[in-house]
Amino acid sequence: MNYRPGAHILTRAVAPASSPVSLSDVKEHLRVTSSSEDAVIQAYIDAAVESLDAEGELGRAIIEQTWDESFRTASRDIRLSILPPKALVSVKYYDRDNVQQTATLGDFTLFSGDGWAFVRSDDWPGAYDRPDAYTVRYTAGMAYVPATLTHAIKLMVGNWYENRADASEAKLSEIPRAATHLLNLLRTGWYG
Repeated sequence: MNYRPGAHILTRAVAPASSPVSLSDVKEHLRVTSSSEDAVIQAYIDAAVESLDAEGELGRAIIEQTWDESFRTASRDIRLSILPPKALVSVKYYDRDNVQQTATLGDFTLFSGDGWAFVRSDDWPGAYDRPDAYTVRYTAGMAYVPATLTHAIKLMVGNWYENRADASEAKLSEIPRAATHLLNLLRTGWYG
């Protein structure tokens, strides 16, 4: 969690319950039949997903997850950072006595489109002056995981599996060119 004055504070409240690719699918892609390197391959899968997911290079939540987004002041529309949002879970705020309260969820509406999302209310409650005066909890994640994304993850894992050193005589890039191309098809905004 990073905070700069005037910025929103983002915290993942609930991590995804699953991975967009399974260990068995990646092992099939790598043509690995033994289980002796399962831990290594799973670590590569986790690293690839983490580098892409939510605040990562892809700029979108892959599998459904829950986020808390806090901010100091409220205007009619509050931009959400993690896309694509699925649903509002709660809106909490610190009242003028600095006591946390839960607002009526029906007073807030989620709007979203390709590459943008915001919460609208004509009745944001008054709040105590603090960086996390208001916290919107919401779920975000793709409706389905595109084949281009699962294949890009497999390519990334395959590259790391075959090239375990940070440098070699061959010219290596952090993400293979084919994976980068597939990811560019799915990006929201520009990341990386």
